[in-house]
Amino acid sequence: KCSPGMLGLDHDSKITGFARVAEIVHKLGNAKIAAQINFGGAQIPEDMRGPTLLSPSERDDVPEARAFTRQEADDIISAYIDAAWRAKEAGLDAVQIHAAHGYFLNQVLSPATNRRKDIFGDSVEGRALILKNIILGIRERLGQDFPILMKIASHDGTPHGLSLEDSVAVARMAVDWGLNAIEVSGGMRPGMNMRRPKKTSDEGFFLKEAEVFKNALSIPVISVHGFRSLSVMEEALSSGRADMISLCRPFIREPDLINRFKEGIQSKSNCISCNKCLKMRRDLKCRA
Repeated sequence: KCSPGMLGLDHDSKITGFARVAEIVHKLGNAKIAAQINFGGAQIPEDMRGPTLLSPSERDDVPEARAFTRQEADDIISAYIDAAWRAKEAGLDAVQIHAAHGYFLNQVLSPATNRRKDIFGDSVEGRALILKNIILGIRERLGQDFPILMKIASHDGTPHGLSLEDSVAVARMAVDWGLNAIEVSGGMRPGMNMRRPKKTSDEGFFLKEAEVFKNALSIPVISVHGFRSLSVMEEALSSGRADMISLCRPFIREPDLINRFKEGIQSKSNCISCNKCLKMRRDLKCRA
């Protein structure tokens, strides 16, 4: 787990619970539900870490982390594939692979945290090999019709980190491997993804990057982070800079936000990006 209270798809016993959630969502009409599957690697809270903390390479900022072995890489790949299979078994409509925000796959893709000289490093293709095997493995096991999405860091925002050019190159390869849609985010440093849009022109922090992906790819591109105003979301779509909009904190503040937009009750989220919802999440006691 990457944070307290996080759900898991790490065991077959979890399928039943997820099936109940999927059933409820599907009863609501045209709603779809996907599972975001993720592994923290070296980015796991100290009080949640097990005896082994894995990273692509040793890290000065996380001295207790060590580089994963070839067998551990294979185990991680299998865990992603198994989690996707459980999601499908539970009746979910898709999976999203999380490869952003400093978590394991972002660590592997970034030259700032992946300094390996073996098959899992030393080039864009090498750093993308684990992701490749995950996508190809899911596609082989779940078939050609089950949607696979990915959330990717457009860049790390750190010195010598993942660049926009390399991120787009990974996305192009992922399309060839069977990826169906991509959500474009960014930032590896804590807090970079929690900026506050102070005015309408601040909204859509990674929309420019999403447009680069949109111009380079044949699959739908999802833009995320900082969207609050309906007009900004509509402009992002009508201009062709993105195909879909992703929201998180606004839904925590107002779960019925989309219905309120649709009914003309309001045209902007009341979320002020205070991030207190994150504090609530950190304060949760993990009971797993």
